[in-house]
Amino acid sequence: MNCIDELLLGSISRDRLNFNSCHFNFRLKQNRISIDYVEHALLNMEPLDCLNGNKKNSYELFYDAPESKCYDEIKIVVYDCNTHINVSTVMSPNESKSQKHRNSQKQDDLLRKDRAIGKAFKCN
Repeated sequence: MNCIDELLLGSISRDRLNFNSCHFNFRLKQNRISIDYVEHALLNMEPLDCLNGNKKNSYELFYDAPESKCYDEIKIVVYDCNTHINVSTVMSPNESKSQKHRNSQKQDDLLRKDRAIGKAFKCN
């Protein structure tokens, strides 16, 4: 079992997460998200979606955004390094929508449009 599987199952500890990336710290400041929230999300919250990243052993995890934000989800990119997990970056939705994530949500968007069209015709 690799570290990402342990993370998704909730059996990983804080000492196996590595937050020492300069880029990650810069992105936290830029998006005004605390490192405590990211740590809490990774250790205690179930991700909304988990996709393979563009690079080898990287994964894109989507979580609910903090309540103080006007958007609904954030993307956290992590790398699996056999013994620990490197947290690479955190992104807001306007930056984080990869083509894979858009395609995975396409069905939900189509259902919402169908419901809206159905309600519009029902009103007449």
